[in-house]
Amino acid sequence: AKARAFTQRGKRFIFKGPGIPQNRKVPLELFDIHEYAQSILYRIAFARAESTMTESNSKQKVIAIAPKLTSLASVFGSAFIIYDIVLKDRGKRMKCTNHRLLLGMSVSDVLSSFCFFMTSWPIPAGTPGVFGAIGNQETCIAQGFFSQFSLATAMYNTSLSVFYILQIRLGWKKDRIARSAEPLLHVVSLGVGLGTSFAGIGLDLYNNDMWECWIAPYPLDCKETWKYGSEGNCVRGDNASLYRWVLYYAILWTAIVVVTVCMVLVYRFVLSNEKAAEKYGSHCHERKFSKKVAVQGYWYCGAFYGTWFFPTTARLIQ
Repeated sequence: AKARAFTQRGKRFIFKGPGIPQNRKVPLELFDIHEYAQSILYRIAFARAESTMTESNSKQKVIAIAPKLTSLASVFGSAFIIYDIVLKDRGKRMKCTNHRLLLGMSVSDVLSSFCFFMTSWPIPAGTPGVFGAIGNQETCIAQGFFSQFSLATAMYNTSLSVFYILQIRLGWKKDRIARSAEPLLHVVSLGVGLGTSFAGIGLDLYNNDMWECWIAPYPLDCKETWKYGSEGNCVRGDNASLYRWVLYYAILWTAIVVVTVCMVLVYRFVLSNEKAAEKYGSHCHERKFSKKVAVQGYWYCGAFYGTWFFPTTARLIQ
């Protein structure tokens, strides 16, 4: 909408802006200054709104596209591990407990990472403020289920660290671990992942979370009953902000703490053995084994912390 002055037959005229009949020419000296100012302010406001919309659309695209790159890398990485364990060397690695646990972790990661790759596609079509939403409520629930199932990956990581404690620190033989501990480790890892995923379906928790479907209230700005009591007005996903912590982050960070403790215990055990060997004249002054275990522990725990620190911080701020 513009206000544009021009000259015609020696007189100055103006086309009025919004709210003024189009193609009507009025002498400028008779034009209401207040209306002219309004048209200018409208133009400025429209330009700002257009700029904000463009910026918002750009953010929506980045939010929808960026996770596809990292999740795709995770899918290929885990798929290679599955190939390495199952097909390479005629499946000989499947005979080891730690490789079977690693296989379970990789399979769960492929499933959840593929769902992360889908990002906004499964979100119901027409959802405002979301780029690329072409799904429906059913596809949204399916994505939410497998996104929640990513908790099984974290639990399998924890199971691997428990395996190292049993084998290195407690000295359990491989047969004993396979017979007594491994079944329980699989049950806990899959049980936590599947149990919390099905709980999300039963509680209607899987809804649009701006870039994917996961545990979220619907509508996003609704009032949850645990905060507002009788004023709660969520159609789906009531108390979602609370369930995110109960069903996911509390379990996740418990697993991370367990992994950290296990790595510290393994390192201290190896270090104490090296110190004992030094007393009896063994040439272990460089403590190669303890250094190697320490480096592996740093990478093992660092991957956990690096992956989950920022999402957890974002949820805390939210």
